[in-house]
Amino acid sequence: MRVKKRKTEIDISIKDNGVERNELQIKNLFDISKHTITSGTNMEKGTGLALVLCKEFVDIHNGKVILEPIPD
Repeated sequence: MRVKKRKTEIDISIKDNGVERNELQIKNLFDISKHTITSGTNMEKGTGLALVLCKEFVDIHNGKVILEPIPD
């Protein structure tokens, strides 16, 4: 995790080493109406609800969540 303080903002960067997602999954990642159950890195089941809640928290505080793929 990396934190960078600006005058009126704070940037928080997090690297996710989890399961790779395809383009459609990434597009719908923060849409609670389009969630699906997927397997994680240890074959645990997940719905992505935590990501939706994090996004809503950030939105309430006038922030932005930006998903950037890491180039190979």
